[in-house]
Amino acid sequence: MGRREFEFWEKQSQAGAGSAPAVFADSITPLFDAGLVDLIDLPHRLTDEIRLVSTPGHTPGHASVEIRSQGEEGLITGDFIHHPCQMAVPDLAEIADTDGVMAGETRRRVLGACADRPILVIGTHFARPVAGHVHADAGVFRFET
Repeated sequence: MGRREFEFWEKQSQAGAGSAPAVFADSITPLFDAGLVDLIDLPHRLTDEIRLVSTPGHTPGHASVEIRSQGEEGLITGDFIHHPCQMAVPDLAEIADTDGVMAGETRRRVLGACADRPILVIGTHFARPVAGHVHADAGVFRFET
């Protein structure tokens, strides 16, 4: 688990913010107490092919998954983007983004790095089809499946 993400939610839980105390107590504390959590810093290499990379904005320590294998590349977005329309309008915030400005900056940075390259982008929250490629067009990004 990302250290920054853990620390953010731990602080939210201690402050009694929203549903954080209940979610933390139910889903995080038991894993941590059982010694099943390794806190990591981003970026973090899981294997030679898989890395967790920093994509903050939705949450401060949000991570996406980069996959590189046999000359192919992919990116599993996680929550840094929720709908392909955010490619055309990267500053279109999602209601649960903890930092809407940072989320927009992250979308522009990551989409720019993927644009017009053979990187398969897998949108965790996208409706079908969820996988495609990002292209830059006149200063905006678009998703092609």
